Amino acid sequence: MPDESGYAVIPAGHRVTIGASFVATGYHVTYSCFPKISLVPVAGASYYQDFETEAERCTSLIFREVTTNPVGLDFEPSEGGAIACPAK
Repeated sequence: MPDESGYAVIPAGHRVTIGASFVATGYHVTYSCFPKISLVPVAGASYYQDFETEAERCTSLIFREVTTNPVGLDFEPSEGGAIACPAK
């Protein structure tokens, strides 16, 4: 569970699955999606979870925080098992 700032400590060295929840309401319709993704966290590393919605589907994304590029984020190489789920 994340703390009040949105950060959570996850165990390193073993594949974990994390997810996000998205609910939007508009025009008398409610859309919801709960995408998940797995990764193998590295001890001492920090990660950023994001998700995107497109064509009535949403997908969870994981980035590793890095100092090797100007953006400060890089794709997580252990990422796997992404589930793009249809928004309902």
